Amino acid sequence: MPISTFREAQERYARIRRSVYDSVEQDLANLNSVRVPVRLADIDAHALEVRRATWVARHWSGSRGWNWDALVTPVWRRPAGLPLAIWSGERLAGLVVAHPSKRRRSGARHTLSVRCIEADPDPGHPLRRLVVPLALFVSERYGKSLGAERLRLIDPVPDLLPRYLKLGFAIAGRNGRRLYLERRIGSRELESWEKL
Repeated sequence: MPISTFREAQERYARIRRSVYDSVEQDLANLNSVRVPVRLADIDAHALEVRRATWVARHWSGSRGWNWDALVTPVWRRPAGLPLAIWSGERLAGLVVAHPSKRRRSGARHTLSVRCIEADPDPGHPLRRLVVPLALFVSERYGKSLGAERLRLIDPVPDLLPRYLKLGFAIAGRNGRRLYLERRIGSRELESWEKL
């Protein structure tokens, strides 16, 4: 792809993501159950630095978290990718990386695949238990804006399977050793935050 076309694509998809972020932020502002500020933005160098500096606690699953520099770099190279940072004020609460499938002849993309979701490991962060449903909702809205029909979770953390199934996902299969879950993208509104 020529440089000017690549930049144009970057700008076009950045506008689409910003529109999705703005609409979700507005929906959240209208919910009584979310009492803290939420700001959605693309992952940038600042978000990665904040993560390195502040996410020092061990993740509840026992891991030390993911290598976000390695996860986000391929998404930055794909204009239609979703590199999502979820903030509450100046606190980074979550990171998400997703990418759409290749275009069909119609120009639409059939699937948005979420590769990784991670929340601040501090159990006291202001969006505790809301990062995953919020990440999925933003991903679904973005996928819908691209014409996607399915939202796919690639290799989810096994301990979170019951929660994903509760959110309407089904086990769709395996790609080699990697499990993936899917649900259809519809006209979903924000799920009831209280029961998540």
